[in-house]
Amino acid sequence: MEKLATMLVGNWEVVATREPNTTRPKGLRDTGTNRIVLGPGGRSVVENYHTEGDTGSRSALGILWWDEKAQGYRTMFCDNADPAGCSVYDGLGRWEGNDLVFEFKRDHDGIRISGKEVFITTSPLSYTVRYFESRNGGPEDATWTVSNTKTE
Repeated sequence: MEKLATMLVGNWEVVATREPNTTRPKGLRDTGTNRIVLGPGGRSVVENYHTEGDTGSRSALGILWWDEKAQGYRTMFCDNADPAGCSVYDGLGRWEGNDLVFEFKRDHDGIRISGKEVFITTSPLSYTVRYFESRNGGPEDATWTVSNTKTE
């Protein structure tokens, strides 16, 4: 948890960009803030994420914690854009060098989606989260990039 907290805890300015694709040739861009604090007893990190932009207004609460039994990080995200309200991700996060990598699988409208979310430390004052997806076993494509710059 100490390594995770060192990477994430703080107040951040956010720039989220959706990669261009056939339905959105110019991609999408949102900006906002992300405040990340230690959870109870320092056993989790809790994020309060807010952005505005091409995808509208987004408010979310994320929680990441170490699952000792599974030997990996778990995460859940509650989001105003999630029809279920909150989703607990089925994959585990593990450190690959200095990057935290979550792998996941889910079904959406009859499509099997697998992918990963990669937290990359770019400096003590910034980190980037990159999202990659594969649909029905196809190639893995970058879908979102969220750049975070520390404000305090």
